Amino acid sequence: MKNYFSISFLYFSVAILILFLFLLLYVGSLSAFFADKFSLKLALLLLLCCFTFIASIHFRSFAKAACFIIPISITLYRPFLNLGYLFGLSDIFDQYTIDLFLFYFLIIFCVSLFSRKDSNVHNQPLSIKYYKLLLLLAAISLLWCKSISFGIVQIIIMMILLISYNTFKSFFYDSDNIRYFLYGLIVLSLIQIVVTWPEFFGIDILSRFLGSSGGVTIEEGGVLRAGGTAAKTVLAMLLTISMPFIYSFYVFDDKTSKRKKMVALFFSILMIITIAMSRFRSDLGASLLVFYFLFARSVKGKIFKVNKFTVYTFIMLVIVIVYISLTFGVSNPDSVLLRATYIDRLLSYYAGLQAFLNSHLLGIGINNFFVNDTVISILGPNSWFLATGKPIHSEYIKALTELGIMGISLFILFIYNFLKPSLRLSKKKEVIGIYYSMLSIAIVALVDVPFNKPGVLIIVGAYCAILYHRTIIKNNKNEALA
Repeated sequence: MKNYFSISFLYFSVAILILFLFLLLYVGSLSAFFADKFSLKLALLLLLCCFTFIASIHFRSFAKAACFIIPISITLYRPFLNLGYLFGLSDIFDQYTIDLFLFYFLIIFCVSLFSRKDSNVHNQPLSIKYYKLLLLLAAISLLWCKSISFGIVQIIIMMILLISYNTFKSFFYDSDNIRYFLYGLIVLSLIQIVVTWPEFFGIDILSRFLGSSGGVTIEEGGVLRAGGTAAKTVLAMLLTISMPFIYSFYVFDDKTSKRKKMVALFFSILMIITIAMSRFRSDLGASLLVFYFLFARSVKGKIFKVNKFTVYTFIMLVIVIVYISLTFGVSNPDSVLLRATYIDRLLSYYAGLQAFLNSHLLGIGINNFFVNDTVISILGPNSWFLATGKPIHSEYIKALTELGIMGISLFILFIYNFLKPSLRLSKKKEVIGIYYSMLSIAIVALVDVPFNKPGVLIIVGAYCAILYHRTIIKNNKNEALA
């Protein structure tokens, strides 16, 4: 059966190659279909497919290979396929593209459809049920959206989480595959570190290859602020959502050696320093807070046997290192720590809330913040948010503005029911990591939009699948034995 999956994926790879050879032969202007350096992107996609095929033979399992490579592929934030030109709708979807890693992930999803069928179709985590209701509400809101095309695009993005959940749910029937997913997150984090550190010290080598060339460089205090390319805008967010899971998987495992636990501890600190180098304040604050909780839990559980003085000294040392990383090479540290963007954000929050009140509490429609008349009148047509197509930088206010009272309620229930089972099953290492990972994302969501990033949605979907196998499937087995 496992060889069948490997052969199926090989057939998919060959089909993709034939498809693009057809485009090369019969499409007149490839530049209208794809972004720059098409041949390089095609080569990368085929390389990923071949690497997955070889890894599935090596691991003797397609699922293990996919769980390992999917997180690594998230680093390939290169615009690959332009939806507008492909479907002849350039006036609607001109700015929206399928990234290279997302195209690869959709191929994996298609192959996973041949894997083990789920016998518990109706028995799903509450978080997934509320997310489906949220997605349904978003689809219904298209009835009163001013721009239906913007709404459709956001619904497509939201569906990535459900696709990821169903993909990993079929893979995680073998619990050992969770470990391979962890290895993929570790490699993902290492790649982000390798990209960030040289650029932080003025050596820009790998980021040009891994990042999108479509971003705009932002300068703060005379130095580059990570966030100028598509890859860097989610760099800190990916590290934030991965760090607690990696830390917990090793530190809270009784079978893990002391040496590996120390390596996990210092690797987590290295990830936090990298987040500081990216100069994203919300991600850094959430990571520091969650790391404090994790480290305090480790000390309380006598995993790391240290006295209070050592703990406080260690925490202060980490804060000092983070501060140095955050302000290194900046002539005016206040320009990094206290950037004036909070004024624009507060104004966007006010505009969103006014639009919500004017919508009779139903919301203005999914992803219609940019085109709402009330928002435009308050922010002005040349506002940074409207000119750059940025949503409200708060998932909670965004849900309230676009989907009304029902939308914010479903979103909060989604987050709450993600954390609730994790807190109840707090002795399982994977569940501990998921709890603190989602806690950090819930904190970041106060002032940012992590659920608007496909890479983050894929990882969150995988966490949902782990909870499914650690709660529902486990409970069903216990009931059967009883």
